[in-house]
Amino acid sequence: ELFKIISIKKKNIFNQENLKLSLQGIYELYGDKGYLALKVEPDIIKNKDYGLMDIKFVIEENAKVYVDRIYVNGLGVTRDEVIRREILLKEGDVFSSSKLRRSLEKIYNLGFLDDVKVDLQPGGLQDTVDIELNIVEGRPGMLSAGAGYSSVDQLVGNLQVTHLNLFGRAQRLNLMWEFGARRQNYEISWTEPWWLKKPLSLSISLFDTVRQREYGSNSNAYKEQRQGLGLSLGPRISEYVSLLFSYSYENVRIYDSFNTNIIPEGKKLTSSFTSQIIQDTRDNIFDASRGMRNSLSLQIAGWSILSGDVKFYKPVIRSSVFIPTFWKFVLSFNGTFGYIEGI
Repeated sequence: ELFKIISIKKKNIFNQENLKLSLQGIYELYGDKGYLALKVEPDIIKNKDYGLMDIKFVIEENAKVYVDRIYVNGLGVTRDEVIRREILLKEGDVFSSSKLRRSLEKIYNLGFLDDVKVDLQPGGLQDTVDIELNIVEGRPGMLSAGAGYSSVDQLVGNLQVTHLNLFGRAQRLNLMWEFGARRQNYEISWTEPWWLKKPLSLSISLFDTVRQREYGSNSNAYKEQRQGLGLSLGPRISEYVSLLFSYSYENVRIYDSFNTNIIPEGKKLTSSFTSQIIQDTRDNIFDASRGMRNSLSLQIAGWSILSGDVKFYKPVIRSSVFIPTFWKFVLSFNGTFGYIEGI
């Protein structure tokens, strides 16, 4: 197990950097298993006559270290439980550096904290450690506005208000208004990430969109209005894998058609259910530098008890990969494959 993480290989030219990486890998491997008092000394034996050297890693493991107490400091608006439920380490567990690192990623992914510093202190018992998280809260509310012009939609603008920490419970509220000569859109959504104090997200959304559509060379062929609501439940089944079940009720109205024989006016109702499995290993959901996000979904509309005027099934596969390169640049690959067919 140690040889897998040692960067130095036989018959290669010696490199001091590889020695540092090897030592770092050994400390991380042992630290993940609770050996915080580990000592590693590289013993280098040189044979100048043959231009060779042997390297012996002398390891003193010492005792495992357990988590005694976990302290969360610096909270003002945010409730203590919001932070603690994201911490994978619990009091009494064997200390794990990888679990602590992942806990910090999950805390940052809440989106409304400016800084989180970790301080490890000796615990009240022998071979234990206290974990102190010193948190600096940021501003959970955001107001954004924008405007633009395109040859299709002409002048457009948007106004959006987002709150990422409603009532200090990490609930998310989003209000959006898009406006323009050819588009009007109103959306409101609310998300509870830990519904019933379980790793289960609950989301509710409402929307009302009116767009001027084009057909062929006619840029004002008809108007389309979409009104509806969405309801989602997302149980998390492991650290990196979650499910998402969504129901969508959408009413589409076509009116002001330039030719009712080509584009008939009227209303159609779409009632659909979507099931999705998601694997997400990104270090930061807002600005990922490594990891991937893969999802497989199946949407079914108008079948059986769903009723509605529109009937189809649509499987979709999505995948995104983030690879760190040099400095702060990240290489990203994104792919989507979907298929839809009427029932």
